[in-house]
Amino acid sequence: MSGRTAMQLEGLRAMAAGSASTAAVSNVAPRRAAHVPFVAITGAKGGVGKTLVATNLALLLAQQGYKTLLVDLDPSCGNVDVHLRIARTRGIDDIVTGACAPHEACVEVPFALRVLAGRSGSPVLLDASTELQDRTFAAIERAAEGYDVVVCDTGAGLGAFSMRAAERADLAIAITTTDPSAITDAYAQCKLLHARGKQLPKLLINGVASRDEAMRTAGKFAAVCRKFLGHEATFFGSLSRDVALERSAHEQRPLALAFGDAARHASKPVSELRALCAALLANLPTLPKRAAKPAQMLRMA
Repeated sequence: MSGRTAMQLEGLRAMAAGSASTAAVSNVAPRRAAHVPFVAITGAKGGVGKTLVATNLALLLAQQGYKTLLVDLDPSCGNVDVHLRIARTRGIDDIVTGACAPHEACVEVPFALRVLAGRSGSPVLLDASTELQDRTFAAIERAAEGYDVVVCDTGAGLGAFSMRAAERADLAIAITTTDPSAITDAYAQCKLLHARGKQLPKLLINGVASRDEAMRTAGKFAAVCRKFLGHEATFFGSLSRDVALERSAHEQRPLALAFGDAARHASKPVSELRALCAALLANLPTLPKRAAKPAQMLRMA
């Protein structure tokens, strides 16, 4: 082999090696953000306590050291900010329209809970087109990067955003009361989810007189779902009818923030809320704890 031929062969080997290296680099998939578990608090009937439950559960998760994002996804009457007494200047609609970055729209409240607030009567989100839904949930995913869990409060009815949230959630919790109209609406939501091939939500019954009443209601509801849908809506838990819980909503002081005498006077609903939080964690994969557990509980004003 001549010296010239040897040089040509060496050059070809170098080119081949370079091409293989480039191909290997180009074939490396971009690193995807870790999946953040998504909890949807739903309920077709208005006034059954969705926002009350969502805010308290999010606060309890944050208290335990989970980096939690609470999202208000009620495009018509979002009022998580009202329940938590926070002043919002930005919200989820601003991320959707590109008016601000995700972190700029989140507000921090006690226990390092972050809130992505909605806007009551949002002109942006009232358009429920599929394209807008895609942009909205993409905005939530961007805002949720680096968090341990997302708790999403949804609106009443069977609107596009509420149903989409229930469909994509890792855990969907449907809230009802023992009122026949509320139960009928809860079944309507289950029926629609079933028709779309989605899993039925867990059932939380609010405002019960006793645990027995909750179990009877849940049993009847499960039987109806089993008979007509072929699947059961699993009982998630209940909240008793309690004046302390009602007062906390009126005074905009979630019971998850209760401390000392306030907690003792509301021991039953506080205990029930903590049991619901434990059930929530049991229904999710083991979560990391990215947030430092608050060293001191905040007193209710």
